[in-house]
Amino acid sequence: MAIRKNNITRERDQFTVVLEAIQSDFQIFGEKMEMIEEKMDAGFDEVKDLIAKNSEDIEMIKIDLHFIGNDIKKKTNREETMLLEKRVTVLEKSGK
Repeated sequence: MAIRKNNITRERDQFTVVLEAIQSDFQIFGEKMEMIEEKMDAGFDEVKDLIAKNSEDIEMIKIDLHFIGNDIKKKTNREETMLLEKRVTVLEKSGK
């Protein structure tokens, strides 16, 4: 009977050691997961900042394109005006 109690105690001790090892492994795993989560959060914050900056840049590009479009329209009108002036000049010279 004493041998059997001794075997049970030894098995219980071995089981306890295994459980403690598993618990330690899970604790290390949890700590690593926390580190990964912190790195991901920092990365996401960086991506959010880049997206915000790109959004601002896109808005500036839109404004610039609007002004460029207006400048092109004005330039076309100037070119048309210059052509009309040349026509008038030619007509005036031919009429004299």
